[in-house]
Amino acid sequence: MQEFIARAQGIGLVLEYAVDDDTIHRVPVEGKGPRNTSGSYKLKVEADGFAYGWAKNWVTGEHTDWHSRSPSPDRDDEWRERSARARATAEREREKEKAGKLAESMAEFGDAKLCQSHPYFTEKGVPVPEDCRENTRGDALVPVYRNGKPVGFERILAVTPADGPRKRYCSGGLGDGFHWTDGTEDKIILTEGIAKSMAMNAATGAKA
Repeated sequence: MQEFIARAQGIGLVLEYAVDDDTIHRVPVEGKGPRNTSGSYKLKVEADGFAYGWAKNWVTGEHTDWHSRSPSPDRDDEWRERSARARATAEREREKEKAGKLAESMAEFGDAKLCQSHPYFTEKGVPVPEDCRENTRGDALVPVYRNGKPVGFERILAVTPADGPRKRYCSGGLGDGFHWTDGTEDKIILTEGIAKSMAMNAATGAKA
């Protein structure tokens, strides 16, 4: 049990003890305050001592899988097979929870109002993106796209916090291949970062 807790703590979960009831539990992660529930774990201990657990940090995207050691060499193969089945189940559970978290994030975006001004863009000297929204906490939510459809957003805080980054992608993860563009020209300049993209568009007129 302590080994599983140590593994979960190793990816940033704030976890002093673990409940082995085969149920997904949400817990805080480091750097986001005590009320956050951006970490998840699940732990099961079977009657014969076989135990399997997984943990996920939804801020960093890291996850870990753990299983107990075989009690004797003659059961090693059995333990490995059970571990493989448990790992496959854990992956399906994480994907289901990921979809749920992304749905929550997109609901937050849908409820947010259009952003008229924001300290981050003022500091960068660029206008607020036309599709940017602002939630009730003052976070700027800039949607990102894949194949022309919004698949999530980048959250930008009004000020840089002392215990974490100012910008992070929404909960639920977005995978690969998403983008954000500014401008309408055929020529495209590849950049990293929304403010840099807008600055390049303003300077060159090209889509960035």
